Amino acid sequence: MSSEKRQRQRENRMRAVAAAERAKKRSSTTRKVLRVVLAVAAVLIALWLWSVFTGDDSQDSDDAAVAADTEADDTTAFETDEPSDEAPPATEAAAEPEADSSPDDTAAPDPTACPAPDGSDGPLNQFDAPPPLCIDPDTMYVAAFETNMGSFTMLLDPALDIDSVNNFAVLARWGAFDGTLFHRIISGFVIQGGDVQLDFGRGGPGYQFTGAFPPADDWYRIGSVAMANRGNPATNGSQFFVITGPNGAGLPPLYSPLGHVVEGMDVVMEIEGVATGAGDVPVQDVVVKSVTISEASQAQIDAYTDARS
Repeated sequence: MSSEKRQRQRENRMRAVAAAERAKKRSSTTRKVLRVVLAVAAVLIALWLWSVFTGDDSQDSDDAAVAADTEADDTTAFETDEPSDEAPPATEAAAEPEADSSPDDTAAPDPTACPAPDGSDGPLNQFDAPPPLCIDPDTMYVAAFETNMGSFTMLLDPALDIDSVNNFAVLARWGAFDGTLFHRIISGFVIQGGDVQLDFGRGGPGYQFTGAFPPADDWYRIGSVAMANRGNPATNGSQFFVITGPNGAGLPPLYSPLGHVVEGMDVVMEIEGVATGAGDVPVQDVVVKSVTISEASQAQIDAYTDARS
């Protein structure tokens, strides 16, 4: 073999060795970079998991507190044969919305004062105590209901129970009933509404008060309106019912009277005809769009007198 050929072979081997060395160095550098990247990623993931879990623990505690408060207020059983302010428990407690931190020049309404008669002070649906007396005990009032199924009007008679009528009128003027549902409907019995918390019949205004018993054992009749409670007028809140059939007219005298439907009883009966599912809950929402309180006209008082005679 010529010396020139051997020289070329040596040069080729040297180039191969040099290439192998360069490849080895690149591989070593790549592994080092990869280890650094993985280490940084692990640190970042650990920090993210720490922040997530510590944040979730706080939120879970808040949700549990809301759920506990809800169930603590409603511990008695749901009645199936009499109007009640209770229903099967809700499946999930809603978190309270965060307060708006933006400046607002409008003064917050005072829940301990009487609301504006035109309803412009609301909406409010939660209070620390029953309302002050805000109506004239010697004046009859009407509550005009606007629902997604039509309108009807009930006359409110303070002579029956000033506390219950005043409570209903004040809640209506705060807008507490606006957007609520007739959450319980039983054919031949009653339609029930007034759950201001939309809690499947368990919600109330944040307080209870003691109302009066009806003036007679047989006071209830079709079209009568009374407060729903737990079988005791001392547990009145915001819920009420309208009697729609003979089973309701035969109720025991345990529910504080409010008055009587004087206009739109056909709408009330149409609501009674809505199909229901478990717990007598309507399968389609019957929504109270608004309730407006005003003094009764003479024609409405006459209609009330005729209905009660």
